[in-house]
Amino acid sequence: MDPSSKLLLDEMKKLGDRFVLVEARVDSLEGSFRDQFKAVEQSASDLQAWRPGIDSSIADLSSKLSVVDDLHDKLGSLSSKLD
Repeated sequence: MDPSSKLLLDEMKKLGDRFVLVEARVDSLEGSFRDQFKAVEQSASDLQAWRPGIDSSIADLSSKLSVVDDLHDKLGSLSSKLD
């Protein structure tokens, strides 16, 4: 084999080795991203499960606030009548 062909083959082997390293790095990143995506999906699922309880609590607070507002209006009306 002539020297220039050998140099070319050696360079191709080095490139092949680098591609193997790059592929391994990409595979490890894919695994990491996959794990992160699963964590985000789990968080979204947890929030969806949590939401009905929060919505119910907010509805309860809103109804209680409307009762307080009604009482406040009645007290204001009564106070103005007493004056």
